[in-house]
Amino acid sequence: MYLIPEKRTSIGFSILHFGTQLSTFDGTRESLPLDIRIGVSHRLRGLPLLLNFSFYNLADQTSKFFDRFLK
Repeated sequence: MYLIPEKRTSIGFSILHFGTQLSTFDGTRESLPLDIRIGVSHRLRGLPLLLNFSFYNLADQTSKFFDRFLK
């Protein structure tokens, strides 16, 4: 996580399930479900309110970018 205190903003980035399968199940190899996530939070000045934007499933191979968020 990266904090920008003077702007009251924080940014986060994570990669989940990055790697390879260590052992097989019944002789079958499967790929891991890679997931890339990005989030941004901003605390408004003068209000007790925190805005948060999160994007996930960024590694999905869908034909349209916004279709992955409509699940």
